[in-house]
Amino acid sequence: MPLVFSSGNEPFLEEIRLDNYRGRIGQLHTQVDWGWGNVADEPWDKAEVRSSLLQNTASLGVFWLFVGFGRGKLAFHKNLNASASATFTNVAFYDASKNPGSVPGEQFYTGLIDAFATWMRS
Repeated sequence: MPLVFSSGNEPFLEEIRLDNYRGRIGQLHTQVDWGWGNVADEPWDKAEVRSSLLQNTASLGVFWLFVGFGRGKLAFHKNLNASASATFTNVAFYDASKNPGSVPGEQFYTGLIDAFATWMRS
């Protein structure tokens, strides 16, 4: 499964597999350049994200799960499906809490999988 960290000058992309998933997020998190932009609230290219990334990939069978953690508000990501006029069937948001390490593993992964399962059923 591709994993994209939206930070740095360019997105940081890695793959998570069954043979490398344990501790992988924590390991990758240390390699990400977190000094760019205001990703924690409003991206500067909202229209491009909505049209190029989300709308154009819906017909390709691509599912986007935005995972929020830490202190950011992530208003843009949380509200992508908040209105009837801006509904993306291939997008969900999961709030992993301010400290995802404190969330029990089963609860954390259930939260991730539930959104994907809902999309798969639709």
